[in-house]
Amino acid sequence: MVVSKGDPQTVGFSRPVTISLFIAITAQTLSDFPTDGEDQVLLAVLEKANTIQAGENVVAFSLTQNVEVLGLGTFSILVGRTSTPTNAIEPMTSREQAVFDSTRVSRSFTAI
Repeated sequence: MVVSKGDPQTVGFSRPVTISLFIAITAQTLSDFPTDGEDQVLLAVLEKANTIQAGENVVAFSLTQNVEVLGLGTFSILVGRTSTPTNAIEPMTSREQAVFDSTRVSRSFTAI
């Protein structure tokens, strides 16, 4: 780029690096848990996950905030960079953007 005085000026652009994260959902369900309850939980978790901004740490507990499914008993989420997530918090640097999709979500629902 050339500035108004005719001097060249170097301009740099940067984008965050996308980091594909995995989610593990573990839940116990009650008798009134709907037949599509697992899908409802998955959708709610992913909707919340996809609001996370670049450089924002992924806090597993925050992903539960949109989950409102009848008959859901105990419920926990872990996140991580591998297919067996073990973290309650996955730190991101200012240049990292967490990305999620349903193919990287494991689900374990057990009726109690």
